[in-house]
Amino acid sequence: MHDIKFIKNNPSVFDESLKKRNLKGYSKKLIDLHNEYLMFLNEKQDLQEKKNSLSKLFSSKKENIDEIKRKVLEIKNKIETLNLNSEKKFKQLNDMLLSLPNLLSKKTPIGKSENVNKILKENGKKKNFIFKVKNHLDL
Repeated sequence: MHDIKFIKNNPSVFDESLKKRNLKGYSKKLIDLHNEYLMFLNEKQDLQEKKNSLSKLFSSKKENIDEIKRKVLEIKNKIETLNLNSEKKFKQLNDMLLSLPNLLSKKTPIGKSENVNKILKENGKKKNFIFKVKNHLDL
């Protein structure tokens, strides 16, 4: 899986490597998904802090208890919604990162297919068998 920090710091390198594999660039979409995920997490954390402070007020104050309970319940519902949204964005981000191929090495020859690439070096001789060679899946 790809590192989102690398993609954020080097979006052009990431997109260029994907273009060499005849794929379109995904860095902008990945960065946007990650930023949305972080936005949900930050908002959830802010609401959690607010809920905790209201809960402390609940134990110290004897007046407006019903109002504090109502606010805490509203915040709890918002937190649950944000949690679902953040999990959804996180799953989308991970699915997209897992579906993308690895980045190419600088030494990797570039071509439309393996037939276009030139052979730089061959080791040993190719064996000529007197029987039909089976595919490794057939073995």
